[in-house]
Amino acid sequence: MATLEDVERFLGDFKRKADESGLNTIPTQKNRDELAMTGLMPHERTRIVMELEPEDYSEGPMRDDDRSPGEVWVFGKVLPQGTIYIKLKLFDEAKCLSFHLADFTIDRPFKC
Repeated sequence: MATLEDVERFLGDFKRKADESGLNTIPTQKNRDELAMTGLMPHERTRIVMELEPEDYSEGPMRDDDRSPGEVWVFGKVLPQGTIYIKLKLFDEAKCLSFHLADFTIDRPFKC
């Protein structure tokens, strides 16, 4: 598990990169379907990702399933629609790999 300082550093780096180059959201069918189902618009997804706090951290860093360079971090954000599972990756760009309703309970170890 990462330390609180590790999570703060990752989120700072991720948000800086997203501000510089934009947030690259991977358009998987599940991400698109669930975004529509929750009633959230793409710009709202970007806002939610950019407003993530260390308390939303769940796990990481870990290696990407496809073994490509960069670290993957998982966050959970509680919204009126439910808990959103958010998987982010930072390497040469800021990527949102997953943004959908959680299929399971997301542990957030830094949540007060």
